[in-house]
Amino acid sequence: MTPVTTPDGSARTSSLRRAWHGVPEFRIGWRTTLAYALIGALGRLVVPLLIRQAVDEGFRSGDVRVGYVGMLCGVGAAGLVVTSIASRTAIVRLGSTSERGLGVLRERIVQRLLGLSLQQHGELPRGVLVSRATSDVETLSEFFSWAAIAWITNAVVMTVVAIAMVLLDWRLALLTLALSALIVPFMRTMQRRLRTAHAEVREHVGSYLGQVAELVSAAPLIRAYRAEGAVGTSTVAASDRRRRASVRAGAQSAVLGIGNQFFEVAIVVAVIVFGLNRSGATAISAGTLVGFVFLVSRFLEPLGELSEVVDQTQRAISGIDRILDLLDLPSDLAEPADPRRLPSEPLTIDFDTVGFRYPQRAPDEASLVEDGGGVVTPAEHDEPFALEGFELHIAATTTVAIVGATGSGKSTIARLIARTLDPTTGTVRLGGIPLTEIASSDLRRRLQLVPQEPFLFDTTIGANVALANPDLDRAAQTAIFDDLGIGDWLRSLPLGLDTEVGERGALLSAGERQLVVLARTRASNPDVLVLDEATSSVDATTEARLAETIVHLASGRTTVVIAHRLTTAARADRVIVMRDGAIVEDGPPHELLRRDAGEYARLWSAWRAAH
Repeated sequence: MTPVTTPDGSARTSSLRRAWHGVPEFRIGWRTTLAYALIGALGRLVVPLLIRQAVDEGFRSGDVRVGYVGMLCGVGAAGLVVTSIASRTAIVRLGSTSERGLGVLRERIVQRLLGLSLQQHGELPRGVLVSRATSDVETLSEFFSWAAIAWITNAVVMTVVAIAMVLLDWRLALLTLALSALIVPFMRTMQRRLRTAHAEVREHVGSYLGQVAELVSAAPLIRAYRAEGAVGTSTVAASDRRRRASVRAGAQSAVLGIGNQFFEVAIVVAVIVFGLNRSGATAISAGTLVGFVFLVSRFLEPLGELSEVVDQTQRAISGIDRILDLLDLPSDLAEPADPRRLPSEPLTIDFDTVGFRYPQRAPDEASLVEDGGGVVTPAEHDEPFALEGFELHIAATTTVAIVGATGSGKSTIARLIARTLDPTTGTVRLGGIPLTEIASSDLRRRLQLVPQEPFLFDTTIGANVALANPDLDRAAQTAIFDDLGIGDWLRSLPLGLDTEVGERGALLSAGERQLVVLARTRASNPDVLVLDEATSSVDATTEARLAETIVHLASGRTTVVIAHRLTTAARADRVIVMRDGAIVEDGPPHELLRRDAGEYARLWSAWRAAH
């Protein structure tokens, strides 16, 4: 997700153009804002021009024209008031517009994160995604709160002052502009270096946030394995890499600032020396020279803060690059252009010659080969098919358990049914309609996947259940627990539906978290239920309770259970035994148990012996 930066800055221009056209809110009223900025910039001319007039016209032959000077002061005061109001109005308008644009940008980031497939969420580092939605957007907010305003006002000021200098004395103006042009190569070089430095900083920020997120979420596991030292060392190392990158960026910014100050002083000295040495027809008055020096100071004034402006701008461009790359990232699961509605009757599930291969893993050193031109490229290799030519029909309102050893393809089947993955070849159908032709909203309304690891939001039990159906009142929520046979457990809690579950459900046991998830699933009232090893991480007593709850939940629904524990499979209408991506046995559980040499009977015997 890192953009390619070209030496000529085309990546920067492209990023700004994409942001300008991609977020229309940034463009609202920009012409009016620019007009106010122009009026405000005229205020920078008031003092230099009035000083020129005061020196040349207010002081003659040793006499002071007090009335004339007083009039100039009054004009200057009025002009400064008007232009200050215009400058403030431009700043307020720009700030309001930028905040609207940033608000829209935040909304789009949230929608993009919600639109990514589960596989993409697994492949992209969590810290990177969090960084895009937080620190990168905050960097843009800081840019718009000051640097963007500085760019507009300074650009307008330098343009207006340059025109005034030419009208006042074109020779001094040419000298000033010629010497100022020497700054351009220096600025371009430093901008390229700053862009590279801040891109590196943003990468290290994302890496560090990812390390911290893992440290916090995996705290129990870290303590269990006494891995505090290793994890702490890794996180500190990530922080140190971020620090070193920030120091390098700061050093580049310091060089830019010192260089700007040198050029500013050199140009002012050159103008004064050149002006004082002019005589004859080219001689200038004292007032003109003093006023011109003030104009030069106004013209070069933006250079004093240019290093900070460029520094913040480079950080903002690095941030917008990453945000736009995230927004432009297509989901693995495309929405159909002309979606078909699922039939209202109970739904069947069909796999028609389905093949699925997981994405190719990043090549290691051994898989790199050199072509005839000396270019090193990944060797041609493919991941093996997890499923190949797979055929399966699941009748409506039946409960099918899929069992098999780890890596046999069980969870792949569940993910294909729930369309968190799309098949490499073949078609998965729901109710006779290919999943790729069904709108995701319609699919999620009719089908629910219960994962192995239950997730609860940091709120109450009732709020987590209401997430699936906000229209349910408290009585309806309580009735769901009763229907699933777990109403007594809910009533055993002192606060019932108002019980806080903690972050990711940490205040409940693994089995209790799964009970809440099953109640939440029941609240959505799906027609198809897919349970991916929902009882694998609980004790035998809790498993028995969960199994009874699942029986209640599956009643009248097409249900697919990925079963790690065979007691769950024993309650199914049909058991499918998988091995190496293929079905080796299929039938009612009691019939499969009668096959002494059968795969299911062998798995059952091994499981009973282990328990």
